Amino acid sequence: MVTLLAVLTAVSWANIEIVLNQKQVAEAVIKSSNFGQIVNLNAQLSRLQYAETLSAFDFKLTAEGLHDVSKQENLSGSSLDKTENFKTSIGLEKRFATGSLLDLSFERNSFKYDLPTSYTGSLPPAQTQDVLSLTLEQDLLRNAFGRADRAELRSAEKTYEAAQIQRVTDLQTAVLDGVRLFWETYTSMKSTEEAVAARDRYKNLVISVRRKNSFGYAAPGELSQVQAELEARESTVRDKNLSYLEKKNSLLNLLSLPSNSVIKFDVASELPAPPTLPETNVTGLRPYRVAQAKMIAADEKRFAGQSQNWVDLSLMAKLASAGLETSSSGSYSEMTSGNRPSYYMGLQLEHQFGSGTLRERELNRKLLADIERLKFQDTQKSLQSRELELREKVRKAYENTVSAKAQKDFRDRAARDLQRSFTQGRTDISLLIDSLNRYSSSEIAYLESIGDYQVALNEWAAFRDQLVPELKLSEIESFQKGAKQ
Repeated sequence: MVTLLAVLTAVSWANIEIVLNQKQVAEAVIKSSNFGQIVNLNAQLSRLQYAETLSAFDFKLTAEGLHDVSKQENLSGSSLDKTENFKTSIGLEKRFATGSLLDLSFERNSFKYDLPTSYTGSLPPAQTQDVLSLTLEQDLLRNAFGRADRAELRSAEKTYEAAQIQRVTDLQTAVLDGVRLFWETYTSMKSTEEAVAARDRYKNLVISVRRKNSFGYAAPGELSQVQAELEARESTVRDKNLSYLEKKNSLLNLLSLPSNSVIKFDVASELPAPPTLPETNVTGLRPYRVAQAKMIAADEKRFAGQSQNWVDLSLMAKLASAGLETSSSGSYSEMTSGNRPSYYMGLQLEHQFGSGTLRERELNRKLLADIERLKFQDTQKSLQSRELELREKVRKAYENTVSAKAQKDFRDRAARDLQRSFTQGRTDISLLIDSLNRYSSSEIAYLESIGDYQVALNEWAAFRDQLVPELKLSEIESFQKGAKQ
């Protein structure tokens, strides 16, 4: 298993020092973070709905065994001393996607009689009846030849497909959040380092002004000004340290790393230029496919609702073979010989009316289908415009980073020039303080622009479904195959 700890540089009782880069953060979010596991587990919840739809086509096996003892009198006033009935039945039922229902059953009734001494009838002391039957029901109007069942099944398949695609989309969103937090933490760390460097510059400046003041060369208020600025830098360092601690802890918690870990960032020093990529075909993107699958699923539900609003007319047919003998073996032989067949065929009509529930159910499904169609149209339009926005965002973020780098360099040069000029007594202290503060702000702005540019690149990659590669659907296909069998 790939670990996000690329280099374990030091281990002690106090902390664990790790090296972390963007790729390792992405892998850790998918494989080891709690959020990634929650996304995967939530996606598996959709299996139940699909399985419940398939359960309509399950084999149903029933078995029954009864022993009945009776000493009751009959209405004629005569009775047997005792009647024992051993009843055994077994049945296998299966519904098919053609709207057909087959039921194969076997039933055995065995009787034993205690005949009174006064009995003069022809009833034997024991007899057994065996019946083997095959029953067929075929839907003709409502769910005609299984069209509603097949529509429900197609809807469930599309819903499950959408859930699995959405799983990858949610994982990609989690990865993007992790990458964004990685760059925020890196920027916070570098900002803290710059705050410390700015404080050190003021410490040196305080020493210089204090020496200058001891010789009587300092202007009135110079020492107090730089001391006040030093105090402000001390406060900034404390604030930046706290902000970095919060970001670092959030990142460690997201990646399920020990809270005492010390992060060493593996970040390239060179800034990559924006990539030149062809326009994306939105029909292949995951959000498009999810919205499309949901729309198809809702439309199939609507079609099934229309079919289920019809009158229920079914063809009924049954073929049976029976046997009746004093012994079970004789009864079974007579049943299997087919000498005592029975059969029937007819129609069964059923219609529910009064509350209008079926019509309301059909309307409800039509409304849901219209909603999903509108959502699909909105998704298509938003995807087409989103890439243009992201391309522009990446371009502007890159230009802002280049500009921030140039500003930082100019501010650095200006601060060094004014430092020399102040040492020579040719520059007012307020100009130097303003220059040092502006340089520190430009350094932080440059670091933040790097993070913004990297996040913009990853947002573009996420839009193109390249941040997290397409997962294989072998797990889904194997589950569907097993369920259908």
